[in-house]
Amino acid sequence: MIRLEKTFRLSLRYAGFLFILLAFSCKNSEEKNSIDILTLRGPSAISMLYLMEGFKEMDDIPLHYEILNEPLQIRARMLREEPELAIMPTNMAANLYNKGVSYQLAAISVWGTLSVFGNDTSIKNWKDLKGKRIHLMAKGMTPDILFRYLAEKNNLDPDKDMILDYSFPSHSDLANAVIAGLADIAVLSEPLISMVKKENRKINTIFNLEQEWKEVLNKEFSIPQTSLVVKESFARDNPEAVIQFIEEYRNNCSRVVANPADAARLTVKYDILPDIEVAEQAIPGCNLKVMPSWEVKGMVKAYLDVFYNFDPESIGGQLPDETFYFKK
Repeated sequence: MIRLEKTFRLSLRYAGFLFILLAFSCKNSEEKNSIDILTLRGPSAISMLYLMEGFKEMDDIPLHYEILNEPLQIRARMLREEPELAIMPTNMAANLYNKGVSYQLAAISVWGTLSVFGNDTSIKNWKDLKGKRIHLMAKGMTPDILFRYLAEKNNLDPDKDMILDYSFPSHSDLANAVIAGLADIAVLSEPLISMVKKENRKINTIFNLEQEWKEVLNKEFSIPQTSLVVKESFARDNPEAVIQFIEEYRNNCSRVVANPADAARLTVKYDILPDIEVAEQAIPGCNLKVMPSWEVKGMVKAYLDVFYNFDPESIGGQLPDETFYFKK
């Protein structure tokens, strides 16, 4: 059952259910007649390939998918409460919630995608990173915080035992630096890792941070890196629709994982990646699996606790309360 907010109410029966459609106006007074879903170019958009391809309406209401390049672009749209659903880093979702932006965590869809990789063949374990220069894309961002946390858990002081270099401020800048031989060791995520490896065959994965995370926690907990969030008012009025979307998302994401060759073709169609071969190699490393909020709350709390202990402001000053999690 879906209600779209403001302007008018209309009751009708469809397939035995009563759907109440409440159309709502944008700030420019134009009626909004779609459910807007924002996702990020990369693993997030890859996880939604078959949704974008075949799941285009829900209860006769069009679903409008939009792929953006950076989390900050999605953040800006959420501050204006534009999308009903969006994909973004889990720590950013917690930060926005704690700042009063009314979105809830509905599911985790992208798990740990980060690796330490490069052309330095002398590194066999964490101790071998002593004295090395490690390139990270930005201080205080997810790769930086997770790498520092895991280094400390492996008895290294990241500020004293190695040199952390933030010379290349974006993922693409850092990937190009590795290709050009300007960064011997770097922390990057898929699908950029596969793109870099295609351009420079000397590059190898040194540590998979997902596996290192599991070893540190001594559990099967994965890194709940990227979240599907839902506008709180939409979730409150349409809980069945949110559950339906999560289930469709789960099934269609599983299709991506099971059919990487076909999914790779779609990554080019939707301008997510330019190369089918790279996409097919990258999909397994994107670690895609949709799990609803009520199944992964403990994993998310453990993850956010790492950010809180590193810098409380990275998640908005406190751990989110129970209302942060959409409930079935």
